[in-house]
Amino acid sequence: MYYQQPTSYIKENRIFNPRQFGFRSHHTTQHAMLTLTDYLYNIIEDGKFAIVIALDLQKAFDKVDHQIPLQKLNQLKINTKWFQSYLHNRCHRVVQKDSTSNLKFSGIGLPQGTILGPILFSLFINDLPEVLHHSNCYLFADDNNIAAASSLNEKQKKIKKFEEDLTTVNSWMDLNQMKLNAHKTKMCVFRSKTTLRKLGPFKLHFDNTTIIPDEHLKCLGLTLDSKLTWKKHINQMTKN
Repeated sequence: MYYQQPTSYIKENRIFNPRQFGFRSHHTTQHAMLTLTDYLYNIIEDGKFAIVIALDLQKAFDKVDHQIPLQKLNQLKINTKWFQSYLHNRCHRVVQKDSTSNLKFSGIGLPQGTILGPILFSLFINDLPEVLHHSNCYLFADDNNIAAASSLNEKQKKIKKFEEDLTTVNSWMDLNQMKLNAHKTKMCVFRSKTTLRKLGPFKLHFDNTTIIPDEHLKCLGLTLDSKLTWKKHINQMTKN
């Protein structure tokens, strides 16, 4: 009941962002990757290139302040009384062989391996795409990718706009007490062989870090190469 009521309300009121795929009925990692790769194929066929950044959130579930998702539930007009009870006085302890620590109560961290924890996290991160003005965001729990396309003659302009969106993402992280690991954030530029020859050097500057494109990007269990040939992914799968 406590699962069905909020999920029914969320579905009926279309609360989830259309590119939010995590922990939703009839939505899987396959749907997320099909949506992203279909977007990339269309961009390449149009003779453009696409920038995709895989965001690395530090201990995402463990760092959520309970008050923040509760505030967002209130804004969505979802009754928070039971959720408050669910999160209130949650405690932790460490067990190492024959030793057990004292219980420690914490107002931070959403429980994983539960029914409601993932839903709360999906609602918590659901408004991230709203702060982006020049790119799209594809969400699946704490695996999130930002993508933007451009023609060759607007390359420098698009890079600047993309950097602006990354700065906005960082502001969202600060506001929601999350931490984005810029050094582990990966980027890939998807393009055709013809576009590659004309693209030239490529890099982004973000949070005092220079991000250089990789030829491959891991997304939800798939390894995407910059030309979408799937060679590296197939080689990895056949070796296992």
